[in-house]
Amino acid sequence: MQRCAHSCGRTFENMRSDMNNFSVNIPNTQRREGRRHEITVCSVLLCLCVLFIHAASLFISAGDKSSLAYIPVAALWRMCGFAAQGFIFIAGMRFMLSFKPGRNVASYYLSRFKRIIPLYVIWCVIYYAYDVFAEKASFDISYFLKSLLTGELTGHLYYIPVLLQFTLIAPLSMLLRKRLPASVILPASVLITSIFGDHLTDILNAVFPAAPSFAYSDRVFTSFLIFWSAGCCAGAAYDKFCKLLDEAKGFIISAFLITAALDLGAVYYSFILGRFIWCIKQIQTLYVLSAILFLMTVSRMIVKGRPEAPVFFQKSELGGYFIFLSHILPLDLAQLILDKIGVGVGIGLAVRIAVLGIWFVLSALAYGNRLYIVHAKRKLNR
Repeated sequence: MQRCAHSCGRTFENMRSDMNNFSVNIPNTQRREGRRHEITVCSVLLCLCVLFIHAASLFISAGDKSSLAYIPVAALWRMCGFAAQGFIFIAGMRFMLSFKPGRNVASYYLSRFKRIIPLYVIWCVIYYAYDVFAEKASFDISYFLKSLLTGELTGHLYYIPVLLQFTLIAPLSMLLRKRLPASVILPASVLITSIFGDHLTDILNAVFPAAPSFAYSDRVFTSFLIFWSAGCCAGAAYDKFCKLLDEAKGFIISAFLITAALDLGAVYYSFILGRFIWCIKQIQTLYVLSAILFLMTVSRMIVKGRPEAPVFFQKSELGGYFIFLSHILPLDLAQLILDKIGVGVGIGLAVRIAVLGIWFVLSALAYGNRLYIVHAKRKLNR
């Protein structure tokens, strides 16, 4: 990653008409706000995973690998690596839960783009301006515009183009979910993710040998399709999904622990010992799916018996998008200070975690609180 220095018988017209006009009747029991408190908590926990990943990244790459702290930090860093897939899962689940009956595709697109794109563009401008003024990059408008599409200004922004791609295909996902069972959708999604997620660049090179090599296969929706599809299937049968989380709690926790051990073992065996493991990606995918279910289970346990999610979780979730986009800036500024005063990566890890923790709390209490007040007023006016 380069930072700027930092069926049958249906015609296409029939399908297009359905896409433009379809509506979905989701039972009211699935649409009640109270059924989504675990999603609120899970979103916040995923956000904390992202913050830890970025806080610890320098320690992982430059820290003393023989130190006592390195292995537990590296293990936790690896275990938090399911955050992006978890957000995709939740996005698919929320789409299935929140798409209102009778709503057309155009209004859905407009509302999602208004919610996602403006803040994304603002923070891309901020990051690029920071790099230019810090002389980490020279101003190049063509590179900046390209980076808006690829999310390569900073490492974490790649997620936004991926999210926008899923926004575009969301109505198609709804259409397919209405016509096909999960037993067909999920295996097909696994197959597509396995083929195109790992081999999209090779496929494009074979089809277009004269074209430049495609370097953004990790930012194409096919790399995350199984997690989106799983979220859509869970959202379409949300009551059953929550019941499954409650009844299979022990199995989910056991699966999480086992797959985490397998994934960590595979990473150690492959990257530390240098032994080839052909199924390391499949092991990671199993772990990611288990970790998502585990986090949803934990979230259900946190909100159990509560009329709603804890207020701080609600504010943190509402400020989560701002926190996600913005947190690299205070982290970079903090690291700039640490480098100037000569603080090592070990102590720097604690400082970086503290900086992002403070940023998380301040953003939740300021930006998230403002949105919380707006949402509270809307509830009162209903």
